[in-house]
Amino acid sequence: MPARFAWTLTVPVIVVGMFLSGLNANIVNSALPAMAKQLDASTVDIQWVKTAYYMALAVAVVASGWLGNRIGLRRLYVIALGLFAVTAALCGIAEDLDSLLLFRMLQAIPGGIVPIVCISLLMRLTPPQRLGPAISLYAAGAISAPALSPLFSGFFTEDLDWRLVFYATVPAALLGIVAALIVLPVDAHGPHQSFDLPGFLLASTGLPALILALAKGQEWGWDSYPILILLAVALDALALFAIVELNSSAPLVDMRIFLQKPFLLALALMQLLYTALVALVSYVPSFLQQDQSLTPAYAGTVMLAPALVWIVAVLSSGWVYGRFGARRPAILGFALVAAGALLLTRLNVDLPRPQVILASCVLCAGLGIAMIPIMAAAIAVLPASLVGTGMMVRTIIQRVTATFGLYLISAMTTAHNAQLAADRSALYRTGAQTDPTILQMQQHNPQALVALWQTVSAQVSAQGYSNAFLVVAVISLVGGLLALVRTWDRTPRKPGN
Repeated sequence: MPARFAWTLTVPVIVVGMFLSGLNANIVNSALPAMAKQLDASTVDIQWVKTAYYMALAVAVVASGWLGNRIGLRRLYVIALGLFAVTAALCGIAEDLDSLLLFRMLQAIPGGIVPIVCISLLMRLTPPQRLGPAISLYAAGAISAPALSPLFSGFFTEDLDWRLVFYATVPAALLGIVAALIVLPVDAHGPHQSFDLPGFLLASTGLPALILALAKGQEWGWDSYPILILLAVALDALALFAIVELNSSAPLVDMRIFLQKPFLLALALMQLLYTALVALVSYVPSFLQQDQSLTPAYAGTVMLAPALVWIVAVLSSGWVYGRFGARRPAILGFALVAAGALLLTRLNVDLPRPQVILASCVLCAGLGIAMIPIMAAAIAVLPASLVGTGMMVRTIIQRVTATFGLYLISAMTTAHNAQLAADRSALYRTGAQTDPTILQMQQHNPQALVALWQTVSAQVSAQGYSNAFLVVAVISLVGGLLALVRTWDRTPRKPGN
């Protein structure tokens, strides 16, 4: 095959790793209740399956750049896929919660390495004039994982066994290894660079502490001693990390990245989009299962159409970026995300599912149209020497800010739900004195009061999800206004710059 078309083979192989990375991070969400039941874990304890993964992932991301330079990107990619296969099999055979947590933390190691290696391989192996279509193909595979994970997870959990959530990724990882060994060219090792152990230890302390504080702040109380201690440790460790990196001859993170203002603005836009994405894939399946009483598999099928819209929009966005740049697609995308979120504010227990699908499709179309142009612009404004660092910073901030954004939205809606539930309860208690229907339930059919309370709880929960998407709509409108700023949408960098 001519060299100019080689990227059409290398990019799909790279996509395998990104798809597995996204799938392993998100596919457990719908399976958590089944895991808790079989492993005899509480609803609170089983959430550590997600929290532990993200804490370990942040540590792995920091070391990924050094590892890629030290042993070569192709070799590291193959090793990471091998680790995916091994750790997925270990998660599948876990006999209790403690062993599952350990194996999930090990699974986060390739989960943190793969995104950095993949984008570095993409930039190295793709001709600059083909970067737009290559990023579109790459992103379609990468973001289709969280879009399709509710469908896969629901099917495995409901119809088969939750352990297949992990086992199913093993053959995909093995096929990815074979394809990588055949298609990806052997790359030379970079110059020997000493490992920044002090920086790594500080980052490995600060980032997990910050993620844990954000994940457990609502549960433990934001003013509780454990959360305050975690935040203090995180801030101190990360401040010391910045000082160490500025004075290191071989830093893990090149701090010059934070002087790239166009990149930081594009990064902020990416994070606003990612917060909307996380809200969609977290709240809509939960609403369908909890408040409309759908099975996990059925909820997954409802999310299939939005996922397909998302993938089609992503695939076309590369052409849009090449034709119009990043600014106009970003503005249009944020407008569609805001419109979809506003449509989702109509969530209630009786809302027809076609309306849920339509609203989710509009939101996904906006995500697909805007995300790739913004990602491409973020890369284009960076010097070639900072691309790897930029993607590392983007991955870390993406995990932290998305977690914070989701928990901030959850905290706001939880407080509102508590007040709404109290108001509804007071209303029914008052009505019980005068409403003959409620009086009859009390005297002759107390079980009916339980059903009434369940209905009220579902109504309150649905209102909470509605309020959450109102916040997402506001965030998206802010993103659209930020996208109007011209400084972040630059002409793509030339080769060698």
